[in-house]
Amino acid sequence: MKVLSFFTHGPGIVFNTKRPVNNVEDLGGLKWRVGGGMVNEISKTLGMNVTLKPAPDSYELLAGGVMDGTLFPAESTESFKIDKLIKHATMFPGGLYNTSFVFMMNQGKYDKLSADEKKAVDAISGEVAARIYGRGWDKVDLRATALMQANNVQIVKASPKFVADVKTRTASLEQKWIKDAETKGLKDAAKVLAEFRAEIARQEK
Repeated sequence: MKVLSFFTHGPGIVFNTKRPVNNVEDLGGLKWRVGGGMVNEISKTLGMNVTLKPAPDSYELLAGGVMDGTLFPAESTESFKIDKLIKHATMFPGGLYNTSFVFMMNQGKYDKLSADEKKAVDAISGEVAARIYGRGWDKVDLRATALMQANNVQIVKASPKFVADVKTRTASLEQKWIKDAETKGLKDAAKVLAEFRAEIARQEK
């Protein structure tokens, strides 16, 4: 496997059909559809009643009242056609979560490319590819946010206390990631994470 680039989807948002979510306690008592991996782990640390279901099932689950809410980037409300079902959205700075993706190709296939072909692939890899994906996600997220506003979805921004409470509750997940990353050979994982966040802050200026 040859890694060409890494990227994430847009900021993860808390969506539901029932009521505003203004604090960790509001997350309780509702039934949430979530995907697997880190999203599931975050949800459990926040005390949410979650069920693992594929994203395409969201419309049926929400429309039928089987689930009350879901965690998605803004774009997904449009692509999974739940934009008219959602009544409330809570947004976090940078997102409650972000799912990472890898853009890759077969190493053997890359090795067989001509020098000019490799140069062309390399030229659109790394940061170049990540920025292309990022601009794409930003575009569809903005469109979906406008659609939410048109559908009168009540959008709130998580308060500083809500954000702080989430960080406190999910701190153990971060420490676990650091430990797991170092076990797999990443040196000074905490330092790498801090540098990653510092780079994000620089890009946001």
